[in-house]
Amino acid sequence: MKEPKEVDGIFQADNPMPTWWKLVWLITIIGSIGYVFYFHFYSEWPQEVAFEKEVTEHETKFPQKPALVVDATTGENPYRGDAGPERQKLNRGGMPPWEGLGAEKVYAVMAWLATKNQTLVKTK
Repeated sequence: MKEPKEVDGIFQADNPMPTWWKLVWLITIIGSIGYVFYFHFYSEWPQEVAFEKEVTEHETKFPQKPALVVDATTGENPYRGDAGPERQKLNRGGMPPWEGLGAEKVYAVMAWLATKNQTLVKTK
């Protein structure tokens, strides 16, 4: 065992790891390698079968909906009643950039929140 050294006022000793930690680490590695071999080569439950089973369960639980068909000439969406060419004309671009509240409005909002918070104590 080496002599402890001091770094920034902290003594550091180069102690070896406990034997039981090393054994647990080694058993974990051996067990995981064994599990991989068992699951992929000797198991009765291959990955393809599990995938097919999950897909069939999902399809029975959530039957397929008809595909959404949008008429390219008019732009109508069958799931939205107000859709159509008139609605599309209203959209003249993206959302305008947000300019922010500014310091005065932020202070006003903070003051309003402070009036609603009963746990705050007024200072004199």
